[in-house]
Amino acid sequence: MHITKGKVDYKETVQDLLQTTQGMSYETTVKGEGEVQIIASDYQIVNKIHTLDGIRVKFVSIKQPLIQCISRETTLEDAYIIVNKYER
Repeated sequence: MHITKGKVDYKETVQDLLQTTQGMSYETTVKGEGEVQIIASDYQIVNKIHTLDGIRVKFVSIKQPLIQCISRETTLEDAYIIVNKYER
């Protein structure tokens, strides 16, 4: 995948992209922004949502994270971030 003048050049199908990046998306809930920053120092954060239980952090990694988290289904947004961050 390459981006030229804001246009994405990707030769495979969306399904291929999602299948290639499956198993690289994770989620965890932390208590505060300090913990979010620790996660951000090691992984690429995709989204964070403040909830009553804390901050739900969605992130991607090509390796199994060393923190307590759950695997989640890879979205197209996740796949785009994975390919652009790790496959340059």
